Amino acid sequence: MLEQGLRTASATQPSSLTQIAPARAGDHPAIHRFLMNVFQCPSGTDYAAQLEDPYYEPTDRVVARHGSRIVGHARVQFRDIRFGPVTLPVAWLTEMAIAPEFRGQNIGSTIFEKCEHLMRQQGACVGVLSTSKADFFKQCGWTVGIRHSFSTALPRNILSYIREYKRTEESKNGNNPLIEKGLPIKVRIWRHVEQDALVRLYNNDSEGAYGAYERTDAYWRWLLNRQSFDQIYVAVEGLDKLNLETGFDAIKGYAVVKGARIIEMIAQDNRQDIILNLLERICGDVIEQNDQPVRLDGAATSPV
Repeated sequence: MLEQGLRTASATQPSSLTQIAPARAGDHPAIHRFLMNVFQCPSGTDYAAQLEDPYYEPTDRVVARHGSRIVGHARVQFRDIRFGPVTLPVAWLTEMAIAPEFRGQNIGSTIFEKCEHLMRQQGACVGVLSTSKADFFKQCGWTVGIRHSFSTALPRNILSYIREYKRTEESKNGNNPLIEKGLPIKVRIWRHVEQDALVRLYNNDSEGAYGAYERTDAYWRWLLNRQSFDQIYVAVEGLDKLNLETGFDAIKGYAVVKGARIIEMIAQDNRQDIILNLLERICGDVIEQNDQPVRLDGAATSPV
């Protein structure tokens, strides 16, 4: 919990030659070089996108300087998430690293303490981080949570399942006059003018959800302009004659894909036919391009 503060295992203080403080805008080039040396990422494009994040401020980073050199770093991302009927301010701690020759000097603990102070100062009520050193952070008052959930499967196996499912449904319902046949569904590449359709579907899907980001118009523009995906597919019901006047209501679902990874997939009212058509198109494209396993990121409770 953030209100518990930091309890470090060591009382050692960093060298007086090492200064730990919030970053400044002028530190950005040196920080990028440091991150590339430690993590071999982010790329120049991804780093520039971080700086353009509408929520970002240079002081969201805490750096350790030894002379003119950056020897330690951590970044705090501030977001609002939906938690049932309420929205909570949340802080993510990321990109925390210390130069190898400066480890063991309590620099990491001091950076972490300042990040916790920053989280409290900005009003975050929950702090989140991903780490392979859970024991250290447990000593600091943090609690181990659940892992990020995702599923993988071979695209040919997914297609086989979808086509068999469709055959079964057609044979079961095809001759039943009481079952009304739905409009055809076409999956195609998204167009930029259709942003409102994505916003509508996302807001409807995340209403009352737990853990979904609150996305402002500025945040949506940043997400779409940073191009951290390869394709966005949309599922269109009926005739593909969309215009600004109709509000693109015929778009009933979308999927955001990078390589063979489905980053986000939403169908109106969780309609299975929409989900299956999106998956069918994505798997077909993956087979054509590289034929590797498809990964879907999503909650363990996802109907997919």
